[in-house]
Amino acid sequence: MAPNLQKFCGRLVRRGLFETKQLESIYRDWRAAAPESRNSLDSFVQFMVLRGSASIDQLHPLLAGIAEPVKATADPLATDDEFDVELVRVGGGLTRRDIAVLVLGVMVGACIGVVITFLFMRTRH
Repeated sequence: MAPNLQKFCGRLVRRGLFETKQLESIYRDWRAAAPESRNSLDSFVQFMVLRGSASIDQLHPLLAGIAEPVKATADPLATDDEFDVELVRVGGGLTRRDIAVLVLGVMVGACIGVVITFLFMRTRH
């Protein structure tokens, strides 16, 4: 087993996603389905996702620090028509316009709350 694949499998077990026996079974099934990809981490990840053993959202955090890029294909056994996919965390950067819209929304919401409270209190007297 390739070092990056071994490291990834160790992370799967340590994080509790799989028991050792389950992962060994998945690994054996993958080796039988794709013997030419025996040291390919991306092929193993694709096999697990397409088989339904785990989602890419579960596996992505465990791939951090492992050098081999993950490739997305329609068929995990295909070697043609592959393309690289870089897994990138999205979001986190708010512009000044975004902040202004959020502040405006909070202010409008507060004003509506004051008006509703005033009307509610007025009808109770």
